Amino acid sequence: MIIRTLPYGMEEMIEILRIRAKVEHIDVSDESLQALAEIGNVSTLRYAVQLMTPANILARINGKDQIEKEE
Repeated sequence: MIIRTLPYGMEEMIEILRIRAKVEHIDVSDESLQALAEIGNVSTLRYAVQLMTPANILARINGKDQIEKEE
């Protein structure tokens, strides 16, 4: 049996990233979610999800409570 799968759309990626951020207790701006979804669209969603942790560390080092696009 062959099961055909389709790639995620941008809105689906944003929702997946939002859920993952909530699970990991990471506060992410909407602009950052959009940027991460674009990265996921160009590369992989897994890569975009994995970028949230170092971005969160950078935000904390810079005294921020939320990941912004700069991180």
